[in-house]
Amino acid sequence: MTEEQRQILIKAQQGEVNAALMYQRLADLVRDRKIAEQLRLIGREEGKHGSIFYRLTNEKLQVGDREAKAITMIYRIIGAKLTFKFLAAQEMSAAKRYAEVMDDFHEMVQIRLDEENHSGILEELSKKAGYRC
Repeated sequence: MTEEQRQILIKAQQGEVNAALMYQRLADLVRDRKIAEQLRLIGREEGKHGSIFYRLTNEKLQVGDREAKAITMIYRIIGAKLTFKFLAAQEMSAAKRYAEVMDDFHEMVQIRLDEENHSGILEELSKKAGYRC
């Protein structure tokens, strides 16, 4: 692995571990139990992705809560529908970034597929959700 690839993976690892916390915190705000469970599931999968990146980078990272604080504030301001739509776009963006390094790291194939699935789940949630759910 080149140093440039390692830095890309470390950045992705940080994003995944931060996202795990973010989805857990968002789930805590949501009143609808089914939606909260779907958010928790996404959060657990993001945590698994962080573990996969750890195996690749061997870099122990601190979980940052900036994204969790930001997304919970965004949720309170613009509501569930737009928050989920925003997160769906973020997940798809991650999937596209991961596709760029899939050839060098086979582990990225499943992570990319998971991110695309997360995007789909969040799109569906945005269609079902009212302002607050």
